[in-house]
Amino acid sequence: MKKIISVFLLLASLFLLAGCNSHNPTEVEDTPYFIGKVTEEYKGSCLVEVTDVGNGNFSQGTEVEVSTAISDAPKINVGDYIKICFDGKVAYSLPPKVLNVYSITVTDKNEN
Repeated sequence: MKKIISVFLLLASLFLLAGCNSHNPTEVEDTPYFIGKVTEEYKGSCLVEVTDVGNGNFSQGTEVEVSTAISDAPKINVGDYIKICFDGKVAYSLPPKVLNVYSITVTDKNEN
């Protein structure tokens, strides 16, 4: 019986420690992001022309394909300006692809 209780306490402690180490990237100020104008829509992604480089390491005017396959993605239309928060990793293809998107927000073109 003592072994079962010890194993249960060990597992409970591990789950609690794992929960303390969670990271919500949408709440961190230095999460890579950029703002751009949607120029084309595809199933599960869209093409965005960067209008505000933010801290996402893209040049203004660069076209970037952005995955929209996230659970809370808003309805996006061609001509919308969107803010994309992502993990900073980019697939170097033509156009470059941002695959690990944390959040997409429809925004005003002048808003940061």
